[in-house]
This record gives sequence, C-alpha cells and structure tokens, in this order.
Amino acid sequence: MRPHGPWKIRESREAYRDAWLTVSVDDVVRPDGKDGTFSLVHIQPGVCVVAVDRDGIAHLTEEFRYAIGRVSIEGVSAGIDDGEEPLRAARRELREELGIEASRWTDLGTVDPFTSMAVSPTRLFLAEGLSFGAPKYEGTEEIRRVTMPLAEAVRSVLDGGITHAPTCVLLLKAALRVGTGRVEPEERAVVQMAGPGGPRRRSRVVVIEDNRDAAESLRMLLETQECEVAVAHTGPDGIAAARDVRPDVVFVDIALPGLDGYEVARRLRSEWGGHRLVLVALTAYGGEEARRRAEAAGFDLHFVKPADPAVLAALFKDVHARGATADPVI
Repeated sequence: MRPHGPWKIRESREAYRDAWLTVSVDDVVRPDGKDGTFSLVHIQPGVCVVAVDRDGIAHLTEEFRYAIGRVSIEGVSAGIDDGEEPLRAARRELREELGIEASRWTDLGTVDPFTSMAVSPTRLFLAEGLSFGAPKYEGTEEIRRVTMPLAEAVRSVLDGGITHAPTCVLLLKAALRVGTGRVEPEERAVVQMAGPGGPRRRSRVVVIEDNRDAAESLRMLLETQECEVAVAHTGPDGIAAARDVRPDVVFVDIALPGLDGYEVARRLRSEWGGHRLVLVALTAYGGEEARRRAEAAGFDLHFVKPADPAVLAALFKDVHARGATADPVI
C-alpha cells in the first residue's frame, strides 16, 4: 500500500491501452477510510502552440473534433513522442499543420486540462518571428488555418467561442506576453482592460528618484512585476512624467531636487482627485514621524529603502486586481 495524498493505493492495474491513452484502475482506501476504486485516464503528454506574427495576428487551426462532435478553433496541438523534447514537438507540429517556421519561441509553462480523472499535461508555446511555407497534413486531419488579431482571439475565449482549454490559457498568457503595441486600436482595450476574469494590461509606474543607481535598481525590480516603468530624477520632471504616463503607481523619493517628495505627492494627489493612483513614499527613515508626514502629504504607502521584493509583489497583486487607473483631472 502506498500513500497518494489523503488516499492510499492498494493496487493498480491497467484496464485499456492504445497508442494515445491508457486507462488504469486503482484499488484504494478513500480519505474516509473506506475501500473503493479510482479510475484514471492517462493521455499522451502534448504541446499547444499559438503563432503570432509581427502585425499581432494569431494563426490558429480549425478542425472537427470527434469527442465533442463539432469543429473547434485551437492552437496547433499534438502529442509528444516518447523521448521527444516539447519544443521539438512544437516546432514539428507548427510546420506540419500550418507550414510555419518560427525564429523566436517562448515557453509559457504547462497546463493540466483535466485534474480529477485524467492525466494530460500540455506544454504551452508562443511562436514569433514567423516565415510561411506549405503544411503537410496527416491522412486523418482536415485542418483549416484561422487567422485573427490576438485581441480578437482573447475576446473569443471570453465569449466562449474558443473552448479548447490549453488554447484558452495560452491565448491569455500570450496576450500578456506580447502586449498591445501591434494590435489595432479598437481591439487594444480588450487586451488592456482588466474585465472580470479577463486579461489585464501591464501596470504603468513612475519612479521619481534622484539617485540614478537606486532608480535603475527599482526599475529593474518593477519590471519583474510586469510593469511599464518611467523614471525621473527631479520633482518637477516626475510630475511631468506622471502627467504623460498616467500611471497606476508612483514611487517618490522624499529628498528630491526642485520639489521635495511631499510637495510632489500633494500636487499629484490634487490633480488625480484621489482616483486609484497609488503614491508610495521612498525614504531612508522608517520612524513614526516620517510615516505621519507621508500620510499627511497624500501618500498611500511608506517604503523604507531598498524596497522589499515581496512587498512589491503584494502591492502589484492588489493593483492588478483593481484594474486600470482613471485618467487624471488636469
């Protein structure tokens, strides 16, 4: 008998096998202590690929799927052969199904489409830097290429038009990875805005710090939180940068040339009218008096330098959950 989480497995036996899957039956002791059985379907591990060209167009497939009895729009999908690297399988299948070669590949992780009674890990890939040739279909395949702007594909996921689970996850990850610079303006909002359950845009951040090394270190740290970062080194330049960027969060050093951090905070807070803009004081002093002064000037948070990466991660988790900032009133 071997433990399996809260379950105990007495014996496993194979009930069925073919080239694609295996069905096994386990005799178990359930979490409640009673005897039982648990059946598992082991499906060949696979890959799913979404190819996005330089114009932000996603190249997908449309194919009749026997199990659901209808056509399905999906990323290029295939099983991984024994001993084959996932990336090699992804390259092979993209070339065979759509005739596409890609010069840039991004591994976007693994998704488990089923977690209760099936084992079917699927590796997700974003392919870019595309060149096009002729596909080479297998005899059982009738595949049609489907192209649409990446933002439109995301909309189709949200609307239920695309239901293939690995493709849904992959499209949302790809939209966040690729960004919105190559998407048509009318589609941009779909990728940028954080609708319920939908993708979000990257948070916009301004760092106002006169110490250039400290500013660069914070910028690099913020970019690990998927932030778009602008840096200014004086109080007046920081206010101008905030007006230009319309940020979600502004980090303000207190000891700034031109205008000190307290005055910068007061001016930004008055211009934004309090809407969603998060002001973070950066200071070498962590005493209660420094915190009171920061709060009185309009700061939301008070960070002692250097900023703690874990605290930053918690901050941006909250910022992402709240969504996009309102435009300032200026």
